[in-house]
Amino acid sequence: MTAISSPKTEISELSNSFKIISHNDVRKKHTSLCLWIKTGSAREPATSNGIAHLLEHSLFGQYSKNQRSRVYEEINNNDLKIRAFTTVENTAFFIEHIKTTDIQNCVELLWRIFSAEYLTSQSVKDAKSDIQKELISLSKDTDNKLFQDLIVLGKGLSSSTPLSAVIAKGDLLKSWTPGAHTSTFQGNPISCAAACATLKEIKHSSLLEHVNNSIEPCFYKLSKQLKNSGKVKSVRFVGAQCAIELDNSKTSNLVQNIALQQEKMLTYGGGINGECVLILPPLNIDKDLLEKALETLTKIITEELPKHSS
Repeated sequence: MTAISSPKTEISELSNSFKIISHNDVRKKHTSLCLWIKTGSAREPATSNGIAHLLEHSLFGQYSKNQRSRVYEEINNNDLKIRAFTTVENTAFFIEHIKTTDIQNCVELLWRIFSAEYLTSQSVKDAKSDIQKELISLSKDTDNKLFQDLIVLGKGLSSSTPLSAVIAKGDLLKSWTPGAHTSTFQGNPISCAAACATLKEIKHSSLLEHVNNSIEPCFYKLSKQLKNSGKVKSVRFVGAQCAIELDNSKTSNLVQNIALQQEKMLTYGGGINGECVLILPPLNIDKDLLEKALETLTKIITEELPKHSS
């Protein structure tokens, strides 16, 4: 008998920082090829929101009925399956049902797609049309089958006093009969009053507009300034929350310590492995104050950090 080695998963990194994860199983005749890119709605500034979704459809949309470019012809001729999707954090592109002997050809096909060989002005127009059809489909979703039934709120709802809330569609919460809602789950009067005052202040002071027009543009400027910093992998932000992803948790902790000890600036650690510096300003922060703080943080990362790393 010939022994068959068990499937092996390997992780490697190319010189251009591309990480490759391969799972080799000699028993399989077909495989899938997937490309994950850190471009999702959370990584887009408000002025360019939706661009990742548009590019996904333009380059690699799964709408091949009209075969609007040569990419579909090539995929169909090779009996391949394609799909792509955009999430908050990433955009993913798949080529499925690949014969193991054709992996190299499919890698080259992906390269041609992302070098814009197949990209035309017509494909962008078609992609916009696809997305408009999706929006129309969502608007007809009267049963809300595509959306969650419950939303849980907390933290800033009552300006730090203990309170959480549940929002449900339709009459869903009516199934919670009288008497089932015990005092354990009831909001106390002080916290409820604080929540009402908080919501009134958000509306009265136009804080959502302030976030969109003042805070997010500051974070966008920060992302541009740190774009070519060697220690920074990405800058992600949504609303008044921003994360600077560094190469590891040690670097992140160092940035936080320098900011606190030298500049009396409080930031937070975050990320799966503590590799992020989080910036969470209050919704009503003055734009000039935020800009000054972010300029200081930029200098810490670009000027002070290299001194401590050497």
